[in-house]
Amino acid sequence: MLSLIRNNIWLSLNDSNRLIDILFTQLWRLILKRVLALVLGMNIYGCVFADTTTGINLNTNGAQFDKEQIVAYVGELMTSGCERAGSEGSIDDAIDDATQGMKKKLDSYAEIHDFIVLGSRVGGWLKENGWGPMKNGDRVNNCAELGSYLLKQDEFIDDSIKVLMSEPSQLAIAFKNASVYQTTAKSLTTLYRENEIAADDKIGKRKVEIIGVIQQIRKDFKDDVVIELQTGNQFRPVRLSMDDGERSKAAKLKKGQKTTITCDKMMLLIGSPSGSNCKFN
Repeated sequence: MLSLIRNNIWLSLNDSNRLIDILFTQLWRLILKRVLALVLGMNIYGCVFADTTTGINLNTNGAQFDKEQIVAYVGELMTSGCERAGSEGSIDDAIDDATQGMKKKLDSYAEIHDFIVLGSRVGGWLKENGWGPMKNGDRVNNCAELGSYLLKQDEFIDDSIKVLMSEPSQLAIAFKNASVYQTTAKSLTTLYRENEIAADDKIGKRKVEIIGVIQQIRKDFKDDVVIELQTGNQFRPVRLSMDDGERSKAAKLKKGQKTTITCDKMMLLIGSPSGSNCKFN
């Protein structure tokens, strides 16, 4: 997206002879902020989106990534944007989640931002006007299929892949964001207290990494190690059931100690966020 003027992507809808011309044009980069602006034109529908300064198995070990990994990641970004289309504020949340810890002035941030917004804009239009076959005969019926279709546009993708690969440290952060939801014990509690359904949707299929201060180190009725983290309410700590292999590490901990723990699953149980299959970082 950063150095390529988009080719036209034509769509046709069922029971209609109308063609939707989606023209992606790089408008400019602002000095220092390198703002990318793209124009999305669909007959009578159009809007501009720009840099303002979700269950995929991604390998985040080190900073070496192959093209296939990045392409799959990009597809997830566009699918995520499409799925959130029409939900007030959720696109900003998706961008914040995907770019947490990244440097906003770098091109990789702009790429991730724009892929999410692209999925949202195209997906939003299709949701409103009806899904249908593409010009090449491929039928798009949902957001996942839209993401897959857009990935087939080689010139649309190739330059963006090069940009992402040119900033491996930022890409490593983005990949971790895609597979791990990072938070604190207090923030996690607030998230679930405000809306359990929204909290589960926000976390999705990702693991959860929690930073917090240890309130209690104990065992449950199954003899499993449980670490409780402070939340500001001693009766509602974050409760984390540890993996069997973490027992020796737990034995060395003390109350009041700060720790970071990653859990495979998270849910609200008896009023408190509760994690399972957890490991110390």
